[in-house]
Amino acid sequence: MAELLLVNVEEHARDDEVGAFLKRHGFPLFDAIERVPAGIGDPIALLRFNTLTSVGLYTLRARIDHISWRGRSIRAHILPDRKA
Repeated sequence: MAELLLVNVEEHARDDEVGAFLKRHGFPLFDAIERVPAGIGDPIALLRFNTLTSVGLYTLRARIDHISWRGRSIRAHILPDRKA
């Protein structure tokens, strides 16, 4: 399992819109999404991919890191693998 943290994703972007954005850039469909509202900082979406490793996700990350989507500069971070 690999986790991708997307920072500055528009809060009103639906999950399927996030998935379509990622698909256009070669990502597989994510298995789960969690949202963190803006509050003080930027809105965040945490995506889980059961079919990818963090190494595989890292190769895709460069395609979307600092790309403009819906008028916002998206930042993409790979979370370290969690130990069971």
